[in-house]
Amino acid sequence: YEICSDDLITYAQAQGWLSRNVPNTQKINFRAVYGTIELYPSDNENFASRPAVETLYNTQVR
Repeated sequence: YEICSDDLITYAQAQGWLSRNVPNTQKINFRAVYGTIELYPSDNENFASRPAVETLYNTQVR
């Protein structure tokens, strides 16, 4: 998390995505958190209930 903003980590902890004493080696899967099948969601209040979208391409696919 040395490259993440402190506000981002605090927000992730407040949402329950991370525990309060998470080690620096653990990663947050923001793609799963922010993924949605709707291009422009009407609100940002339903993170936990949004379905995750499959990735179209990543370096592991090659």
